[in-house]
Order: sequence, then C-alpha cells, then structure tokens
Amino acid sequence: MKQAALSYFTNNELSLIALILFLIAFSFLIFRLYFWDPKSKYDKLAQIPLEDKEATDGRR
Repeated sequence: MKQAALSYFTNNELSLIALILFLIAFSFLIFRLYFWDPKSKYDKLAQIPLEDKEATDGRR
C-alpha cells in the first residue's frame, strides 16, 4: 500500500526541500538545547513565587 501511494509522488525537489527544512529545524533545536544557557532565565522565573507581593505592588 505504501509503495502504491509513493509511486504517485514523483516530485523529488519537494522531497529534497522538505529534508533540508527538517534538518535545519532539527539542528536548531539541538543547538538551542546544548549551547544556549537558559539557566539565568529559569533562575529568575524560579524566584517569582518567593517574591513578597507587598514589596512589588503594595497590595495584599
């Protein structure tokens, strides 16, 4: 069944473009995972529940 469906798809350029786009997206995700340092961002977000609301907005 798969072979019959793929026999109608003869546009190799679209397959190549899709493969290149996938590799670019995958490479970006790997780069972001290993090389960007989100620690400072997450440290700041982790402190939000600990902040005193009276000091920040004057309300209780």
